[in-house]
Amino acid sequence: MINAGRVKHHVFNAIENPANTILIVGYCADNTPGGQLRNGAETIRLFGEYKQVNAKVEIMSSFSAHGDYREMIDYLRTQEKSKLRKMMLVHGDKNALAGFKDHLEDTGYQNVFIPRLGDTVDL
Repeated sequence: MINAGRVKHHVFNAIENPANTILIVGYCADNTPGGQLRNGAETIRLFGEYKQVNAKVEIMSSFSAHGDYREMIDYLRTQEKSKLRKMMLVHGDKNALAGFKDHLEDTGYQNVFIPRLGDTVDL
């Protein structure tokens, strides 16, 4: 997503050089620098500065390390629903999270919620 960490610094220092290639190897939410690059942005904002996208941007979607919808459902099927006290959905697009929450509730999972930034949760 190019939101934090070393990759953000690497992109910041490489994005304006046309001799460079930025290789995006997985999902990036639309509102992130990675999502903006995936969507063809001509400029992106990093560390408060606007950077011209002169580097070539290549996308390989086959390397995502995140479980997809089907994989998460398969994993949850191995759990006893009655023993799950709280389920927090914290990573994904707002609409996808809401749809996944609805699906989980429709299939018998309880206490599923999508926390917002700043929420606190008693465990």
